[in-house]
Formats: sequence, C-alpha cells, structure tokens
Amino acid sequence: MTYAYIFLNQIKATTGLTQLGIAVETGLSLNTIKRALNRKSISASSYKLIKKFHKEVVTSPFPAEINRLHDLLDVMKRRLTRTEYAEYLEVDIEGRIKTHPSYGTGDLCDIRLDWLLGHIHFDRAEYLRQNVIIEFDAARQHYQHAMNLLILNHESLVIEIYKLQQCIVSLEVRKKGGKAIPNDPELYAWFREIRFVDHALFVLESEPWNVAVARNGLRVASTLNMLEACLKLWKLTGEDTDVLSEPDLHWFRQQIAKEANNSSKSNCLGNVQ
Repeated sequence: MTYAYIFLNQIKATTGLTQLGIAVETGLSLNTIKRALNRKSISASSYKLIKKFHKEVVTSPFPAEINRLHDLLDVMKRRLTRTEYAEYLEVDIEGRIKTHPSYGTGDLCDIRLDWLLGHIHFDRAEYLRQNVIIEFDAARQHYQHAMNLLILNHESLVIEIYKLQQCIVSLEVRKKGGKAIPNDPELYAWFREIRFVDHALFVLESEPWNVAVARNGLRVASTLNMLEACLKLWKLTGEDTDVLSEPDLHWFRQQIAKEANNSSKSNCLGNVQ
C-alpha cells in the first residue's frame, strides 16, 4: 500500500493533522492509519477513504473541472467496452478539450488539458492498440509541451513537472513493450538534459517520504550509472530490498555486490594480520 503511505504523509504535511486526527476525519481506526504509515497492507475500502480525504485536503493547482475529466478516464475505462471507450475518447473527452475556452492559451487550465490529451493518446496506443507508434509519439508531444509550459511559466510546481517527466518515462517503457527502461541513447540523453535524477532528489527534499519518487529516480539513476544518487535514493526508499529485484537496477545491484565483496576481503585481511 505504497500510495496509502504517500497520501497519509501528504495529508499530514498539508493539514498538520495527527494520526488520531486523520482517523477521526476519515472514520478509520487509529490502528489502520498506523498500519498504512508503516507501509503494511490495509483493506481496499480503507484505501478508498484515505484517497478520498487526500483529494479533499491536498489541493491541485489545476482547475477542478479539468481534473474531473481526468478522473473520468479511469472510470470510463473500467465501465465501457474497448469499442465504447474509443468512441468516448474521440467524441466526448477530446471534443470537450478542443472546444474549451482555455485550449491553446498556455494558461494552467490549458496545460492540464494538454496533459489530458497526452493520456488520451497514451490510452489509444497502450490500451486500445490503435496506430500504436503514432499515438505514443502524439502522447509524448503533449506531455512534453505541457512540461515545457510548466517549466517556463510555473517552475515552482516541481511535483507537477516531475509527474510529467514520469509520464514520459512510463510512455517510453511501454512503447518498447517492456517493464524496464529501454536501452536507448537518445532517452538517456533526455534524462540528462532534463536532469531527471536531480529533479527527483529536489522533490524528495520536501517530500522525503515519497517512496514512489525515490523508486523511480533510483531506476533512472541506475540506468545512468550514477552511484552516489543511487545510494541516496535507495536510502529514501527505506533500503527496500524488494526494489532491488527490478530489472532497471541491474547496474546498482552489481555495485552493491562489489562493495560487499570488497568489505568481505578487507575483513579477511584484517583477521589474517
């Protein structure tokens, strides 16, 4: 229940509520709140209540009406058949976006609309398998444009900038049909150009409990052979050994094994002397 843990810490940081205060506000037991904050499993119904309260108190910089369109994507994807969902994207959601008064203006509302268009193209490629390469490329263009506008005009929204960076990383992984970051020099150059790892570490300065950011940053840092960053980010995951099983962490696992081997040799030499 990683996200329950993250949501609760964001609630605490935003509201100043104690564990007991959160329990009262959500209607959950104090034990459930403690379990989630210890990253232990909780029921799906408990998670929904935490998520609901999080949405109420941790506000978004984007207009609520556009965020509701975003939420509708997940709802309709579960509710509709693929054929119905494809029609819904084209006729309903995309139509609403492109006729919205803010569309193309470059303001915060337009940035969120662009972000949402990225999700629409991503779903066409990944979920509906329509014109896969073309739709993946269109999704990336919208994510990149939204991110560029945020960096240019709203650089203080570091969490939102990071999320768009992560959207592009996820897209590139899925575009190659796998779960690991693809071996792509152009993608590696892009990571360095936008300073993805540095940005993750910057986000973690204000949200040190955000293990999702730490985990994703660690994947990229290992891909780029950045040992010092890997060590920092792994520590921020709580040195979660489950994380080390991810394919993107092959290089970092090798470094840990080398360090362990060197330490073992040093101990043996010390004993001989």
